[in-house]
Amino acid sequence: MPSELLVGKEDHEILLATAVVDVLSENGYPVKARLILDNGSQCSFASEKFVRKLNNKTYDNQIQFSGIRCTPTVSNKMLNIVICSNIHENFRLKVSCAILPVITSKLPRIPLNKNRLNIPSEFRLADPKFHIPSDVDVLLGADAYYDILLPQIHRVGPKLPTLQLTRLGWIIGGQLPPQRVPKQGKVSLLCQNACESTDSLGEILSRFWEFEELPESKFLSADEELAEQIFIQTHVRLKDGTFQVDFPFNCPTEKIPLGDSFHIAERRFTNLEKRLQKNQELFSTYKNFIDEYVSLKHATYVPFNSTDKSAEIKYFLPHHCVIKESSETTKLRVVFDGSTKTSTGFSLNDLLHKGYQVQPELYDIFCRFHQHSYVLTCDIEKMYRQVKMNPSQRHLQNILWRNSPQEELKCIQLSTVTYGVTSSSFLATSVLKELASNCKGFPLAKKALLNRRTWTMCSMAQIPFPS
Repeated sequence: MPSELLVGKEDHEILLATAVVDVLSENGYPVKARLILDNGSQCSFASEKFVRKLNNKTYDNQIQFSGIRCTPTVSNKMLNIVICSNIHENFRLKVSCAILPVITSKLPRIPLNKNRLNIPSEFRLADPKFHIPSDVDVLLGADAYYDILLPQIHRVGPKLPTLQLTRLGWIIGGQLPPQRVPKQGKVSLLCQNACESTDSLGEILSRFWEFEELPESKFLSADEELAEQIFIQTHVRLKDGTFQVDFPFNCPTEKIPLGDSFHIAERRFTNLEKRLQKNQELFSTYKNFIDEYVSLKHATYVPFNSTDKSAEIKYFLPHHCVIKESSETTKLRVVFDGSTKTSTGFSLNDLLHKGYQVQPELYDIFCRFHQHSYVLTCDIEKMYRQVKMNPSQRHLQNILWRNSPQEELKCIQLSTVTYGVTSSSFLATSVLKELASNCKGFPLAKKALLNRRTWTMCSMAQIPFPS
């Protein structure tokens, strides 16, 4: 580097934390990637160069974001990636990345002498070559940053970098010893949603009129199309008239990366049990809910031994109750948690396509309420639980229960679509749509269910009411 490009005095270089990981291609092959970890960013990003190297499918999704001074930038493409740690073999992290031409310049800006940092030799660094200027492939934002952190911190010394343990290895960042650095600006990667104040009056008015218009036909993303294809190919109607569906997995079913979920479910059930023991009325209501669930054959007791390592991997859904005193019907609702991470860092919800919203937007429904003199609303009782899950996948829907702390814990397997699982709304409403498609003897009901403009049961303008 020419000497005239160097500052005439020593300056402090600031080291930004990086990590080297494997990112899985769609064929399952690992591709090396260098991450920069930025908890000041509200989303994650991938560079176009890395996306071409990975060769995974992208999908259309426009995101507007900004950094310092709220200068807006737009990304029109997204990419879903699975990050694998080179340190913790079982750790995987699914991240959605907006795609940019370039994330930042090579980091660090100049080669560093890492021997001056006195890093303990036993520390396995997330980026062993952090001191050599290299390209950045992925920016891992706050949407995923905190999922990799571990509690251990090691400080090298005063005014020296700090090491933080993560599931990717030890990362290092902070102030470096004084040295001669290039005469150029510092790097800042703060990123957030674009500031509204930068929008012109014309843009604001444009959005206003777009809001006032009824929704247009919805175009599905690649993930949403996959969810729909899985539903079309796997759902069946059983002899009793009910529907059976499969989970819309976003990974091969034979490679589902779920680990132990029993122990966290056990811990959370124990906390719930303590709460129920202090309130016998609450316990009685909760028990009645569980008993009804089983009596309706929406769930069954199954044998389970938590020490049997040869048994099929089960996923346990922690559960708790929510009390709503204002409700005229169900004051207690039991909530299942499909987002609980297992020992591999994945939850059931992490492995599923969410699908899309089959029914119209709320604003669309609201507008239709103004079109007729009379409207009719109704509720489909236990709608999710009217749809059965494929028996081969029910081992991923288990809960723990017992009637008293003196009993052994029992395993209850949920047999139907379950609220708390990310794909449940899509599956249930898709079944409703499929049912309507086969509804030959009730044309008004069929029209109401299939026509996005008339999602209510029927048009009250067609039904004579007594004066």
